[in-house]
Amino acid sequence: EWRKYNFKDTIGINYLTRHSLVSRIFPITDPMFATSTVGGLVMFLNEWRKYKFMDMAFPEQLKRRGFDEAGTDGVEGYFYRDDGFKLWNIYKTYVTGVVNNAYADDNAVAADQALQKFCQMTEGPGQLHGFPKEILTKQLLIDCLTNIIFNVSAQHSAINFPQYDYYSFVPNRPAQLSIPMPDGPNDMTESAVLEALPPPQFSTLQVLLSYMLSMPSQTAITGVEAMKEVYPEVHKQFNKQLLDLSKDIKARNKKLKAENKA
Repeated sequence: EWRKYNFKDTIGINYLTRHSLVSRIFPITDPMFATSTVGGLVMFLNEWRKYKFMDMAFPEQLKRRGFDEAGTDGVEGYFYRDDGFKLWNIYKTYVTGVVNNAYADDNAVAADQALQKFCQMTEGPGQLHGFPKEILTKQLLIDCLTNIIFNVSAQHSAINFPQYDYYSFVPNRPAQLSIPMPDGPNDMTESAVLEALPPPQFSTLQVLLSYMLSMPSQTAITGVEAMKEVYPEVHKQFNKQLLDLSKDIKARNKKLKAENKA
């Protein structure tokens, strides 16, 4: 049931992407990228081969970079860490409630043939490296589901939606440069930068693409009603925690703007 909501519009978006951004006939990203579309895909595949599903869970990612939920790193104002852990915990509480209601014990999880076939398909033909070949405990199921839901919602939003802010001012992050970097340490002149920047048509395309890719989803996670009728109390708590966190974040951001810190 959850997949119905998590994959809403995904097939349509993927179809459009494969027939436009990375089309085999004429990918519109090809003239934009210095690497070309093919070069970009090769770089992506090289990184994808190193991908490990469990290692890419939000807490594990941050731990490898020296950050934790307690903030022992001493970095203040790191809201990706702070808000991310709050969301992760809300998701995990929700998933735990669903799993505990759906499965009496670990034996029930191990006996779920549909779940085991899903694992085999995902780890095998799906090529999701590091995904377990079988899930035999409630705890492992909770960890996997929390990771999936967080990645397709909070993590995706954190990476995707700032694209326009980052890419729309082309000199900040040009998708291509037309001349090599100057040799000397003091040769980065204004004229060299202007000469290297992409021509107007490619700059316009970069701005338009970053704008389109940054448009927020019309399906917020608070609108997901997959388990509303099945586990109403779990669903109610989940929505309340999400809305409460949203209010806290909006209030904080408003305060930061008033103090000219955002």
